[in-house]
Amino acid sequence: MWVGGRSKNMELSYVALFLVSIFSFSFLALKFMNSKKHGKEGGRELPGPWNLLILGSLHHILGSKLPHHSLRDLSAVYGPIMRLKLGEIPVVVISSAEAAMDVMKTHDIVFATRPITKSIEALFYGGNEVIFAPYGEFWRQMRRLCTLEPLSTKRVRSFRAVREEEVSHLLGSLSPSSGVAVNLSSKLAEISNNVIARAVIGSRYRDQELFLSVLDDVVEFVSGFTLVDLFPSKPFLGKYLLF
Repeated sequence: MWVGGRSKNMELSYVALFLVSIFSFSFLALKFMNSKKHGKEGGRELPGPWNLLILGSLHHILGSKLPHHSLRDLSAVYGPIMRLKLGEIPVVVISSAEAAMDVMKTHDIVFATRPITKSIEALFYGGNEVIFAPYGEFWRQMRRLCTLEPLSTKRVRSFRAVREEEVSHLLGSLSPSSGVAVNLSSKLAEISNNVIARAVIGSRYRDQELFLSVLDDVVEFVSGFTLVDLFPSKPFLGKYLLF
């Protein structure tokens, strides 16, 4: 009885394996046919590296190299305009001056609206500000207010003394006589924050170090590879980060 039961279980395992294989093959065949169909309908497909089923092109970018180094190496193989798929997100990478000019100058209005990811939506009030707002009347009004008020020539000149004082303070802290190594990136972030704080509220503030630390986290969070942005159809991944 035990031998018979074992044989029956093996048969069921083979049947299950066969069904899984048939399903996987059918799924891949359907995906391949759909990709060819979309390629014919949309014209010639852009060149790009091969993709994995779920990760897309992420395995080409994440690794021992820095992401921009990986993109440079890929563009050397696939050309100045190539396609990638970062998780669920299709991406076009531009890596030549000529193509960049077409995107940012010749056809700038077409590409003016930045995509609103889950991270940007959570951190920047749904993109309702001048940096991430979609191109249109609201963005034009926001840009007009910034140009006429905080960034007007008169207002910028009025804070010249503040900028000169902060720069003088920075140069003093970089004196070679101190003999201490200095993190220049941190110093530049500090002087920028001091100038803005003194222009807005009239003085520095006590929690500057905490603010700069949080600001670094926000920049890293927005500029990195975040799972909730790469797989927007899976919002439960929002608490996991992938940099």
